[in-house]
Amino acid sequence: MLIFDYIKRGFFVLIKEGPISFFRQFIKYLGNFFYVHKLYYLYEKKLEDETYKVKVKAKINEYELLIIKELTKYESLVENKYIFDGMIFKERLKKGTIAFCLFNNKELAHVSWVAFNEEGKKAIDFIPYNVNFKNNEVCTGAAFTSPMHRSKGLHRYTRTILYPYLRNRGIVRVLFTIDINNISSRKPMECFNPTIIAVLEYKKILWWSSTKEREVNLYEPSV
Repeated sequence: MLIFDYIKRGFFVLIKEGPISFFRQFIKYLGNFFYVHKLYYLYEKKLEDETYKVKVKAKINEYELLIIKELTKYESLVENKYIFDGMIFKERLKKGTIAFCLFNNKELAHVSWVAFNEEGKKAIDFIPYNVNFKNNEVCTGAAFTSPMHRSKGLHRYTRTILYPYLRNRGIVRVLFTIDINNISSRKPMECFNPTIIAVLEYKKILWWSSTKEREVNLYEPSV
């Protein structure tokens, strides 16, 4: 069950990152449950060119790249002592998403997700926007880098694998959202020259939510 996954993740955070980090994330989670009001950039990356080839600073030989497409693959890795830090994998894999993972000594260092259908999209990005899956479009979301491995360019490196992989599968367009104020997440994505096609204003109060599109030129990115 998804609730069990969240509880399991909470225990991992408490054990590995300590009580301060745990309570910060717990309070943030509770706050977001009751009320959210944020602006998000909606990006598109067209895969008809090769501008996804960029240099990365990560020492890649320290990491093992694995692309997990099936639940059986995930379960096999767990049996072989791979550590996923309590991240939500089962529910997302069941909905047809793919995980691009980097491991360091069998411990998850980074994961980026790709959704190929609407059900999968809802599992990795709660912001509503249109993706034409039938016309070879996909979306990405729920990227995570372990605190021990941040500032090493892992997200950027994963994209250099992810984009060619999708292009070889016939995907022509990738969509994703990022909080306007989350500059640390925007930087590795913007080096691939994606286009901001919309600004989405998202509001949520308990179970009610609303999304409105705003003029892009009113929210020019600054980093």
